[in-house]
Amino acid sequence: MEMAPIGKDALKLETAIGEIARGCGRFAIECSDVGGNVVEVGDKIVAQADLLDQLREAATGLRAEQEQVTEAAAEAREFATQARGHLEASKPVVDGAIETFAGLTELVLRLGQRMDNLEEALRQVRTVAQSIDSIGRQTNLLALNATLEAARAGEAGRGFAVVAGEVKKLASDTRSATERIARTIERLNEEARGIGGEIEAGVANGGEARAKTAELAHVLGETLAFVDALDTRSGNIAEGSLAIRRNVQDFELGLTSLSNEAQANSQALSEARDRLGNLERISNGLLNLVSNAGVPTADTPFIETARRLMLDIRRITEAAIDEGRLAIDDVFDRDYVPVAGSDPEQFMTRFVAFADAHVRPLLDRIVEGDSRVLATAIVDANGFLPTHIGSRSLPQGPDPLWNAEHCRNRRFFMDEQTALNLKSDAPFIVETYRQDLGGGRYRPVKSICLPLHVKGRRWGNLEFAYLD
Repeated sequence: MEMAPIGKDALKLETAIGEIARGCGRFAIECSDVGGNVVEVGDKIVAQADLLDQLREAATGLRAEQEQVTEAAAEAREFATQARGHLEASKPVVDGAIETFAGLTELVLRLGQRMDNLEEALRQVRTVAQSIDSIGRQTNLLALNATLEAARAGEAGRGFAVVAGEVKKLASDTRSATERIARTIERLNEEARGIGGEIEAGVANGGEARAKTAELAHVLGETLAFVDALDTRSGNIAEGSLAIRRNVQDFELGLTSLSNEAQANSQALSEARDRLGNLERISNGLLNLVSNAGVPTADTPFIETARRLMLDIRRITEAAIDEGRLAIDDVFDRDYVPVAGSDPEQFMTRFVAFADAHVRPLLDRIVEGDSRVLATAIVDANGFLPTHIGSRSLPQGPDPLWNAEHCRNRRFFMDEQTALNLKSDAPFIVETYRQDLGGGRYRPVKSICLPLHVKGRRWGNLEFAYLD
């Protein structure tokens, strides 16, 4: 009569422990999932903070360059102001030079007109000289006639002959003078023609120079206007550069503030991640404690399946050693040889071939027999997986992301929890963790880890992942 209540209480206690184990499992999974999400967010914030730092550095560089532009604009404005001052100061001088040159050009033009008048006067003198020469010739003829008449008259015409001789001499002198005048006029004509030619060239050049001086005055005016406009625009550029520099400074300050906030958020997330990690370890410890309490829970069937699998792996491995088909040194081979061209990198040991041929079929049998079992694998003391289930031991292809998910054999997977499990001597450990699927994808799963011994020597662990 008194045993019934005890049996009922024991059943209630067993049920309560089972519910606690189930709740611990769900809580641990949630902790793992949330912790993983916090890690991802923290990593993204760190990456964004790095980008903000780079952007802030770029803004700092831009501000420095903008200051150089502002200084250059100020120098350009100062130069334009000085140039305008010099041009304005030199304009009266240039205008005076242009006016003087214009007067000189007018003088050359007037000199050309004077030379024309000189040539005309020389032509008139030549005409007069020719008239005098003609008169001299006529006078000479008259003197000759008078001499002849005086000779006929004899003694009576002697006085007339003297006059005729003088007239003849006068005619001869007149002719000689006329010839000298003609030669002189000819030389004057030649000089006048030479000077006239040079003056004509000077007049032509003077006319062209007058046009050039007018053009020079126009260009000077345009240059002064251009420099004035340049001064105005340089002032606008300088003012705009100052405004841009102020905006860049404000932008840089904003980036600095944002970067500081991002770093503070990253630090806060890092602290939250650490606290979640502690909470995850506590929840996993509680889950493992309940699982080892000796009371059946939802995880008990998976624990028993994992234990039988571990014993089967140990049995076939030790049998191969006993039969001489496998050397124990090959089982514990730690000489990891990289597989050329593999991505992610894979390695070979002397135990890989045996593990693929004999251990993998045992792993596949468990996964194929229960859809809740996600994967099983063996991991040595260094975190190396010589083999895996068939769907995760496919030949690698050209896509590293695909390889990361489907080619997980012959690779290293060592994290903090795996290292702790490899050091543990507990008969089994039940825990939750985020399974890395590659490409930044994860999923929270439960895992059972059992120590794997071969010939009494710790080889590593059996990992058994499942969803309850």
